[in-house]
Amino acid sequence: MSIPTSKENMCASKVTTSGTLRLKQTSALPGGIRNIYNDDIFDQLEYQSADALLKEYVTSRNETTKYDYTRWVQYAAADDRLANYIEFDMIVRIPYTQDVVYVPALEYVLKFAWIQYFCAFVFWFILLYKGLLNYIVTSRVFECNEVTDLNTDNIKPLS
Repeated sequence: MSIPTSKENMCASKVTTSGTLRLKQTSALPGGIRNIYNDDIFDQLEYQSADALLKEYVTSRNETTKYDYTRWVQYAAADDRLANYIEFDMIVRIPYTQDVVYVPALEYVLKFAWIQYFCAFVFWFILLYKGLLNYIVTSRVFECNEVTDLNTDNIKPLS
């Protein structure tokens, strides 16, 4: 946030913002278990400055929030004893629904899609086994003898 400056001794007494807090993603969330939080942040401060650490944090994050806002500034008189204090009022709206892009891992897809695979197997089983076998037998593609209870006495033994 910036406060306008002028050559006169004017200072802000109240800053009011009104905006919407939204989720911002740079790419889809990966599937599976992930651990993105680093508990040893003070160990990293040993090797780099806090500015560099914060800059790396902001640029490397996939998901973050963004506050889109408008701002109103009220100025106080320079001789006002409350001029040393600034009052901040924020109106933050968070949408009920927001889009989150997620790509599930293979094991989750297989776990929740087994019924679809089973139904596809049953469909192809009925189509190929029953349909193809029925076509082969009724079209007499191969020589075959039909055996029923009515003609079991007329069957010649194989020799």
